[in-house]
Amino acid sequence: MTLKTADIDLDGPVASEARAAPRRRTGILARESRSAYAFVTPAFCLLGFLVAYPFVLSVWFSLSNARIGTAQLEALPRFLATRRALAGRYFERFRTQPACHLPPRLRENDGQTWNMFSVLLPLPGMASSRQEFRAALDAEGIGTGVSYEALHLSTLGRGYGYRDGDFPVTERIARETVTLPLHAAMTVADVDRVCAAAAAAIAPPRA
Repeated sequence: MTLKTADIDLDGPVASEARAAPRRRTGILARESRSAYAFVTPAFCLLGFLVAYPFVLSVWFSLSNARIGTAQLEALPRFLATRRALAGRYFERFRTQPACHLPPRLRENDGQTWNMFSVLLPLPGMASSRQEFRAALDAEGIGTGVSYEALHLSTLGRGYGYRDGDFPVTERIARETVTLPLHAAMTVADVDRVCAAAAAAIAPPRA
């Protein structure tokens, strides 16, 4: 059967409903799309921020550290010369009774950077402990440290079965060592003050 235009009532209720249906569906989809867009767009923005921010921050810190490191490298020869001079001053002025065991002395072209100055305290001849020695210097505004410990007596070392007495030299050094201040911002007067405070802390109490 062939339909002709004249056979279809274009103004009838069926035709009107057919024309309105697509518009209704289109309107519903448009409203749903706008709602989804309003929800998804901020979520994607937040996700992008959370992903990108740590990366951007790490790059910024890397660049900042690189700039600082470059400036430090340029000043390194001066820092090394200053620390070497301060170490020499320690050897000149560090005198205690009983005597401490000092590190090897300066030698020409020894390559030593002198990033620290560690001594061994004469604990058997001292009336105080290492902790008390450090507390005495701290009271004078002088910070000290303990840079070397007996690794075999750590929790990890003991887990492998090591015990006290296995390495007596290492254990003695770990008990007696103390690190004195030494950095490029110090002056000769600072070294002299450390030496005087150390001598007073180690000296036997007066009768």
